[in-house]
Amino acid sequence: MLDCNQITAQVEEYLQYMQGIGYSLEATSVTLRSFARFTRENNYDHPLTWKIVRSYCERGGADVPMKTKGRRFEAIAPFGHYASMFFPGSEQLPLLPYGRCHQRPRPHIYSDEEIVMLMEKSRTVYSPDGLRSLTLETVIGFMAVTGARTSEVVNLKLADVDFIDKLVLIRMGKNGKDRLLPLKDSVADTLRRYQKAIDEKISARRSPDSSFFVTTGGKPIGSRGIEYAFSRIRDCVDVSDSDYNVPILYHLRHTFACRTVRNWILDGQDVNKTLYTLTTYLGHCHPEDTYWYLSATPELMKLASSRYEEVFGGYEND
Repeated sequence: MLDCNQITAQVEEYLQYMQGIGYSLEATSVTLRSFARFTRENNYDHPLTWKIVRSYCERGGADVPMKTKGRRFEAIAPFGHYASMFFPGSEQLPLLPYGRCHQRPRPHIYSDEEIVMLMEKSRTVYSPDGLRSLTLETVIGFMAVTGARTSEVVNLKLADVDFIDKLVLIRMGKNGKDRLLPLKDSVADTLRRYQKAIDEKISARRSPDSSFFVTTGGKPIGSRGIEYAFSRIRDCVDVSDSDYNVPILYHLRHTFACRTVRNWILDGQDVNKTLYTLTTYLGHCHPEDTYWYLSATPELMKLASSRYEEVFGGYEND
């Protein structure tokens, strides 16, 4: 059992309290316990101070990015506020000493042509039995039309895909909640063909709990496997319009959100009302979370301008 000190005990009390009122704090608890371990390793057994917090946030030297320091501090700051109220001697921590660490980098929004190109190039990925290349092609298409996260894709089971009602069950998404994704007929048909192709190549009978997406030999494919395979084909896409050096598979989720809003505008729907549908489909708890995935693409801005002119009229010279 690890030796305990003041901050370790206080961290555990804080986590127990916050979890008791409904917060999961999964990522935060990892950082806070890492901070507590840091204090024990440095034989620090005193109340919380900005000095010890800063030592933890800046560990690793000058090469540690400011954003990393900020994210470490971000997890500790609420605990620091709690400690200053309930644990005598604890100091008030400064506000944003490392600036805002969640500035949104600009993603690349894939065009329909780029998605098709990536799917076609997936067929060139080395695959002894053809499963890995087929799976990569299908996963890219599936993520593009559902906005599913990579983790949700690899966790998908055979039993989660309902070809009769054309539904996909996403279990335990990022917020720990299940959700159902309705599929278009064409998407359901593609998934059915994929499953049939896999079953024809695998001799062993698969159970309902078997992974839907597999790689070489019928083994379940993981997030790293998909990311690695994607890295072999992604150079065909130019992402100079983004803040990234290479194409990112996860940006298919951003693309899905932007395309959905685009289609709603083209259909004349009220995006302010339908946004809640997109929020639910993506597995978010609040519309604010969905805004993160929306980018002011030239196409969306053009549509928004046209809609504005329809309502208020365009600019006319005297």
